[in-house]
Amino acid sequence: MTSKNSFWVSLIENNKRRIWVWLLAAFSYMIVYPAALAMGISRETMEKEYLVESLGEELGAAAVHSQVLEVVKAFMGVSDVFLMMLAAAVAVVSAIQGFSYLYSRKKIDFYMGMPVKRNRRFAIIWINGVLIHVVPQLLGLVIAGVIAAANGAMTGEILRESALAFGLRLAFYLGVYHLTILAVMLTGNVIITCFGTAVFFLYEWAVRNMILTYEELFFRFFSRNGTSSNPRLSPFAILGNFMDQHARGQGSALLTAFNLLLFAGVVLLIAYLCYLRRPAEAAGRSMAFQFPQAFIKILLVVPAALISGCLVGSIVNYQPNYGSGSVGYVIFTMAVVTVAASCLIQVLYEFDIMGLVHKKRHILISAAMVAVIFLSFRMDVFGYDDYIPDVESVSSAAVVPPYEYRYYGESFFNENMNPVSKVRYAEDNMYLTDVGAVNQLMKISVEELSEYEDLSGMYEDEKEWYEVTLLFRLKNKRNVYRNIYVNVNNPEVVELLDRIESSKEYISGIYAAASDGFANMLADEENRITVYYGNNIYENKLSRQEARELLALYREDIKDTGFSKLRSSIPAGSLRFSIEKTYPLYSSYYNMEVMIYPFFHNCVEYLTEHGCYMQQHVNPQDVEKIQITNYNSSVSDERQKQWRESGMLAQAEKETQNMDWNQSDYWRYLSVDKEEEIEELCGMIYPGDWLRNSFHMNVQGDWDYVVTVYFKSGSQAARDNGSVGNYCFERGKVPQFVVDATTWQE
Repeated sequence: MTSKNSFWVSLIENNKRRIWVWLLAAFSYMIVYPAALAMGISRETMEKEYLVESLGEELGAAAVHSQVLEVVKAFMGVSDVFLMMLAAAVAVVSAIQGFSYLYSRKKIDFYMGMPVKRNRRFAIIWINGVLIHVVPQLLGLVIAGVIAAANGAMTGEILRESALAFGLRLAFYLGVYHLTILAVMLTGNVIITCFGTAVFFLYEWAVRNMILTYEELFFRFFSRNGTSSNPRLSPFAILGNFMDQHARGQGSALLTAFNLLLFAGVVLLIAYLCYLRRPAEAAGRSMAFQFPQAFIKILLVVPAALISGCLVGSIVNYQPNYGSGSVGYVIFTMAVVTVAASCLIQVLYEFDIMGLVHKKRHILISAAMVAVIFLSFRMDVFGYDDYIPDVESVSSAAVVPPYEYRYYGESFFNENMNPVSKVRYAEDNMYLTDVGAVNQLMKISVEELSEYEDLSGMYEDEKEWYEVTLLFRLKNKRNVYRNIYVNVNNPEVVELLDRIESSKEYISGIYAAASDGFANMLADEENRITVYYGNNIYENKLSRQEARELLALYREDIKDTGFSKLRSSIPAGSLRFSIEKTYPLYSSYYNMEVMIYPFFHNCVEYLTEHGCYMQQHVNPQDVEKIQITNYNSSVSDERQKQWRESGMLAQAEKETQNMDWNQSDYWRYLSVDKEEEIEELCGMIYPGDWLRNSFHMNVQGDWDYVVTVYFKSGSQAARDNGSVGNYCFERGKVPQFVVDATTWQE
């Protein structure tokens, strides 16, 4: 016979009181999860008839099967977020229900009167909580596997992926399960337990976001690069990071499992110690222990006040770096939240409204901490903005220029040819050894910006500011990121930028089109490649071989470049690559645009030989007529200023409305249809996008003039660009006959 006091009997007896939790887990894992998988497979197989008609019987069936495999792998693999959230929900419910007897003094007295040791009772409840996850989920995976196999989608790879996912998810479950148990041990009421569990899950994330927000708010040279708001002490973050890495073919499952189990083990130990020391009279109270109440309250109130200040600051547009908004609203909000949150938590502690007037010293302590933290950011007590790494402490550096206009946008790829950000690409590929130039660049920025009370003063003088991101890789393995502003009208700054941007390390670290990876992508015959050379007006299609040859010449030409050269040059055209990587049911598209400058002699010679290169952006032979509009905005602005100063506000308002309705009396027009004048103008006009949004250009468009070109019917320009195109002049280079004909006269 089995003794009534045996461990096995105790497990069974405990499970009898947890039937509804078992049913919830079974419903989640064995019904909802397999049903979701079946629906996903059904959605893909519904397209079989269409694909068979489009691709034929064999190819259509293969396409559907391939996509079903992807669906099954997504559901049964590591990256299944749906099952992760189900596991988290079951863990929370199981932990709270399992130890819910601690909320009732009567139940505690009943269990204390039984001949069962406390550690054994804890172990029984804990084991059942684990079994509630393991057994239904394992059966659910078996059911899902049967569904997958019935659809011919169960492979060895999917089986291994499913086993890996099951192990990692168990470690994740334990982390969430133990955190919730700890919340139960620290509280005496189910509502407070739920609140405490939410705090455990969200606290670190909220604090990290708050710190990043204040750094961005107060530090002039703050960069979000290299920062993260993801928690480190969270099972969600640990598993989530691995899921992202695993999707890219990276990450260590063994290390992830170890981190999850280590986290779960430490939390379980703390929870068990709290269980042993938990007083019986804690049942029904908000907090089980008295001594950490003040500490917990302050830890909640301080970030709550600071976060509230951030939120109100964003509403009132408080931006101290730009002298915008009033700090008064922020301070008032933090003060109110400090008092209100402290009082509310004390009321919850005591379950008595009189808690509002108790423990006033906690309010003072919290307020002092809020003030100290806020002022430490506002006054940069720790010298964030003033910190410039010593050259001797830096092993290498990277300089990332701001966004440059592209028709397709800038494109960067990692070694697996997956899209990445510009900064990430530079992190992986740029290792500048001229650390002194980067160091000096930041020193100049700090010195020049120290002249201004806030950053809005930068735009009140004649300086031209260039924003760059710096990365210092320190010898102690720490990375330091900074966003700085440098004045490109300063000859010393230009010299430093030329040194940096003409170096071999910079070129290999920022020009993605010149990388071996991009060349390999072009060489892959499975990829569909479309390449055009053009200037936003004319397009010339190139073959794959021509694209490779031209790209090889580009890799040579780009070696002879630099900041000054790029800044003083207008691109002659651009290479536009469209790369299609095909899968059975979908395709991925990658775009890359490579600007070709007149000083790229090898590229220019090659394009000229193939009849693609043009000295002018518009071919005069394609033009029927050109119409020019001069807004005479300086005259209009001066008149409006005079009217406002003399009190004629109605007249000034009327002129503004006329401008809005394109009816200003100061606008003048010129229509040009003579061949010699058209030819002169075609050599002086550019597509507006080529002189707009280009961060490095010292060449600016004259936006007071709008040049509308009407192309001849049937011309190449009309075929490639449409019958009408809008262009602009370079500032300071408007033809005199245009100025004379369109300037407003009294």
